[in-house]
Amino acid sequence: MWLLWSKDSTLVAYFEPDRRGGTTSIYFRNGSKFEQVEFPQSELGECDGNSKAEGDEKYLKTTEATTSPKQWLKSRALVVVIDESWLTEGGNEHHCSETVTIAFDANHKASVQSVTDKKVD
Repeated sequence: MWLLWSKDSTLVAYFEPDRRGGTTSIYFRNGSKFEQVEFPQSELGECDGNSKAEGDEKYLKTTEATTSPKQWLKSRALVVVIDESWLTEGGNEHHCSETVTIAFDANHKASVQSVTDKKVD
């Protein structure tokens, strides 16, 4: 596990590895405690939980799913890197990687600001 703090120490991204990669949780300081911000998973699109068929091949299972924090921007947005791998019924392994910038509103609600460097193979 590791932490990535914003420059002003009011936001922190917590990375926790697991057997198939790892996840990132986001927290903001509220007085003397930290409160979790809901990760905008539903806004991520294709690379996230890629269960779409590739041609005639059907999705079988996810072999890796990692969302790791990369950096906090001056705007207080968080840049994360998402890497996923999955197998299809034909035995082929597919990969997807993308860099996602997550912005926060005044109420600390997270939303996807941009998706860049998307690579699928």
